[in-house]
Amino acid sequence: MEDKASAFSKEKALSFSAPDLVQSFSQKNPRYSLKESEKLFEDLKLWLWACAQRTRDQESEKDVPPTLTISPELKNIDELWHHFLESPKEYKFFCEKYLGHTVEHITLTEEELKSFRHLCETNPEAARRARQDELRPQLEYLYDLLGPDVLRRWYGSGNFKS
Repeated sequence: MEDKASAFSKEKALSFSAPDLVQSFSQKNPRYSLKESEKLFEDLKLWLWACAQRTRDQESEKDVPPTLTISPELKNIDELWHHFLESPKEYKFFCEKYLGHTVEHITLTEEELKSFRHLCETNPEAARRARQDELRPQLEYLYDLLGPDVLRRWYGSGNFKS
């Protein structure tokens, strides 16, 4: 019997194809060419696989970040994620077959956004430090899981391991 790690491997998740979804995203968002949309879909599958893997790692009591958060650097991945969610049957199929469970998309509440905006306006340095502290465990986890090339592509250059 196949174990969860191999049943829901990164390679398996990346093998999923949805050309109609990618094409409709590109048409709906002309700032992305079809080729860019295809690359973005590869990144979305990596993101969703990482989210599912974090849940599996948490269930096996490994040290994981409390959550994986879409930061402003990942806005383009989030745009395609929202588009994918507009096809709920296809999204559910992908998640269940390739990830093992549905990855929920949870957005910040208006109050959370308002609070962070206020901190940015009143104390930008404290906001920057808080954001770095919040993202550090995520970046370290993603570095170990996906490697430095993916992190550079998503977040730009930087030191992702402490």
